[in-house]
Amino acid sequence: MKKLWERQGKESFKAYEAFCIYRDLGAGRTLIAVAEKLQKSYDLIRRWSKKYDWQNRADAWDKEISEKAAQKAAEEYAKMLEVQINIGKMLQAKAAKAIQNIDFENVSIKSLPSVVNAISVGVEIERTARKLDLEQKFNDEFEDVTIIELPPKNKEI
Repeated sequence: MKKLWERQGKESFKAYEAFCIYRDLGAGRTLIAVAEKLQKSYDLIRRWSKKYDWQNRADAWDKEISEKAAQKAAEEYAKMLEVQINIGKMLQAKAAKAIQNIDFENVSIKSLPSVVNAISVGVEIERTARKLDLEQKFNDEFEDVTIIELPPKNKEI
């Protein structure tokens, strides 16, 4: 099945070319801009627009592009969180290994803060990334839920 923004059944190549220009103009699209760009009469562009339903087709195009961009952004965000979680885990593992190698009988108290700091930073990075990941999953799950605010109760004086 053809998508709305693809060339339609009896649509001429020139009419489709004009639609593509209209479609690609984005939010500021106008028939006048298409007419000027193609050096065609406004009346011809208006007829093509009406005959081939340019507005609905452009809206469908905008929706498709928006959905693809949102999906890509969500995928990139998930990858970023995964990397951050792994960084936090690696820092914690490195600090845990360092702790295992410490000779607490002969250790200088001055050398401990760097190990403790590595643990703290690793924990915080992982915790923050996991929290953001959970929030994103929660938002994705309930994105279609409408929250209705109730009017405030009348306070008695």
